[in-house]
Amino acid sequence: GASGANACDALATMCQQGLNECHEVRCYELLCRVPRLTPAGFQCLLCRGLGHPNAAIQLLSSRRLAGEKGALVDAMAAQVMSRVLQVALGHSIDGPLMESLAELFMLCTTVTALMAAAHD
Repeated sequence: GASGANACDALATMCQQGLNECHEVRCYELLCRVPRLTPAGFQCLLCRGLGHPNAAIQLLSSRRLAGEKGALVDAMAAQVMSRVLQVALGHSIDGPLMESLAELFMLCTTVTALMAAAHD
């Protein structure tokens, strides 16, 4: 409902306000728990969360994005894929995050392939 969307947008805004680290992690944790990401929430996780200097936030963000099925991922698949590559190449990444990023990448590859097939 609308209240969920408002909460998601509010959390996305809070994540971007340069809070101290433990508050920031908390905001990302809450944002990753909303049942449906809004475009603002999705962008926040994609643009800020995935490349975050805090590894916990990176992992939270990539797992949440990988678990997000539906219209947002469909619409943003190409952007998500390029962002995942950018993050994977630009950071020294350990096991769980690499797995999660790979999962997210595969999800988008599948979406892109399905959409291409649908347009034939």
